[in-house]
Amino acid sequence: KRADVSDKENVSKKQRTQKKRAPRKFVVYEEDDEETDEDPLRSKRKRTEPEAKKVSAEADA
Repeated sequence: KRADVSDKENVSKKQRTQKKRAPRKFVVYEEDDEETDEDPLRSKRKRTEPEAKKVSAEADA
């Protein structure tokens, strides 16, 4: 039983370590806010292009 408890403790410690690493990764993403801001602009541009195509299609029709 002691071996099982120690194994569970090790697993719980590993999980805690992973959880601590995750927030650090989030901080890195927060530092890359400039890139994150560019992505939404690109997605908006991509959305605007289909709308322009639809408008041109309506003009052709």
